[in-house]
Amino acid sequence: MAKVKILDRRVFYADSLLFREGELGSNAYMIESGRVEVFITRGGVETHLAYLGAGEIVGEMALVSKGARQASVRATEVTVCSTITEQIIDRLLESCEPGVKALLKVMMKRLYATNQMLADNLREEAERAFRG
Repeated sequence: MAKVKILDRRVFYADSLLFREGELGSNAYMIESGRVEVFITRGGVETHLAYLGAGEIVGEMALVSKGARQASVRATEVTVCSTITEQIIDRLLESCEPGVKALLKVMMKRLYATNQMLADNLREEAERAFRG
């Protein structure tokens, strides 16, 4: 397996956004300490998706899929993250066998499409609830 060089370390304070839903992703974050909340906003209403903590990675899907971020991520406490860039992800993928690389890309595209469908369903539910 290829070694991953972490470019920099960032500190996010409670309630700071790591990134917003809809932005193009230029990096992912490996959480070293602290905790973040993953959420989407539909009709002005935030919907909680997950909490992530030390040892977990967030933001990788936008890098691999080359698409927009599907959710926002906010620190819930002081959180220290290492930054993983698109170039590092690309190098890791290039080091994979062609079959493994193709499989990973297909899986990520399908996961991205499924997440988008679920987000659309949540948006529709929020809009219906908002209208009463």
